[in-house]
Amino acid sequence: MLFPFVEPLWEVGFPDALPPASRRKLMAYYRSCMQRHVYANGGGRTLLVKSTHASGAIESIAEEFPDARFITIVRHPDEAIPSHVSLFVPVWQTHSPEIERDGAESKAYAALAVEWYRHLDRFRARVEPANYYCIDYRDLRADPGRTVAALYRHFGWNVTGSYRAVLQDFTERQRTFQSTHRYSLEEFGLSKQWIRQELGPVIESHGLDGEETSSQKPQTESLGQTLVPGGHRRSSAFGQQAVIRGMQEPQEDQGEPVGHHHRHRLRAGEALDGDDDGQGDVAVGCAECDHSPAL
Repeated sequence: MLFPFVEPLWEVGFPDALPPASRRKLMAYYRSCMQRHVYANGGGRTLLVKSTHASGAIESIAEEFPDARFITIVRHPDEAIPSHVSLFVPVWQTHSPEIERDGAESKAYAALAVEWYRHLDRFRARVEPANYYCIDYRDLRADPGRTVAALYRHFGWNVTGSYRAVLQDFTERQRTFQSTHRYSLEEFGLSKQWIRQELGPVIESHGLDGEETSSQKPQTESLGQTLVPGGHRRSSAFGQQAVIRGMQEPQEDQGEPVGHHHRHRLRAGEALDGDDDGQGDVAVGCAECDHSPAL
């Protein structure tokens, strides 16, 4: 978050754009970090890793941890993108007050978020359906308890009585919650016209401009931010870590990159240089729960 150099440091936000050898080296290091984390906190549990930036590493994560399960949250990019940019600008301005809120840095970061949407949009067509679940942000806001319960059913997890009570309490509190986080596209030099030019097909295919939510649509029609829970032996993703709460899991654990490479944004149907079999044909979703980088 300290460095307002999105283009020169593109692979920091998009590890899937690294050459295969560099990507494997990075993930080997990341695996060792996860192993130490699991060891320090005790085995026999499922590691939940939550980070918007995992969106740019989702292919590498799936490759390194084939038993990982992926949860995404879809939020309209008109809201998600300025929310995310709004987290970074104040940090940049702390050391560089001359950076404008609607400057080139904000626009570059917004372009990264747009690429994440495309990246996950293609990834969801490749991932094993049993290991993937999407939550519509509107459902999460309207009824967190029901939404989380549906997620648990998908993965075959049993909600404990104590956690059910927590969900019920949170759902009641959510009904009166009002966020104090304020932001708009315009303050960062962005516009709804630009969003639709970049992500129009994604918005339309997921019904994000309408009132319909994921509870009324097939699960295959969803996109969102990446939350990546892996099995307790193999866990994955970049960002914060937490143990999934109130979960009783069955005995049997359920069980190449694209984006932007050397200043060239990849599109659907293109493969990353050095990826002869086209494994790089994938694309992403970014969604924000107000100012939080993850649920």
